[in-house]
Amino acid sequence: MVYSAEYRRCWQSSFDCCSYWICVAHAILLCMRPLVRPLWSGLGLLATGLGIAGVVLPLLPATPFFLLAAFAFARSSPRLHAWLTGHRRFGPVIADWQRHGAIARRAKVTAVAVMVLTLAAGALAGLQAWLLGVQAAAMAGAAAFILSRPEPPRDPAAAAAEARADAAEAAGDDAGAAGG
Repeated sequence: MVYSAEYRRCWQSSFDCCSYWICVAHAILLCMRPLVRPLWSGLGLLATGLGIAGVVLPLLPATPFFLLAAFAFARSSPRLHAWLTGHRRFGPVIADWQRHGAIARRAKVTAVAVMVLTLAAGALAGLQAWLLGVQAAAMAGAAAFILSRPEPPRDPAAAAAEARADAAEAAGDDAGAAGG
């Protein structure tokens, strides 16, 4: 195992209670490093699969899963992150969220409409009142969060072009790092 200079300094320093536990935590993180990247990749692939299912299934949201996939791929695979953020359909949505924490008006309207329709379908299906109340409270919280997000400051075409440029740059950086 290759030890970092920080790790060696840690063990050579005085062993008061605090620095000892910091050294132990650092040693655990060094041992876990080879496991972390595959875990992030697995989470990204799972989230991408759920996002693709969310595109097809009406009650499963796609965007949160693609945002989670982008987050996981940013920590594990620059190539998959560049592919996802450069995607024609999902790239601009991810870029808006990463840069501005923004959700487009059309997405907000769609999300809230699906929530209302889902609640209405539950009422028509004869769900118990307490279950409808829990569902309404959860959806109200989600709707409040969605509606509180700002809108993106630019048009979608510019966002798509910017996402593709970022993806190309990330892919170029990845290729340069692999070759050098």
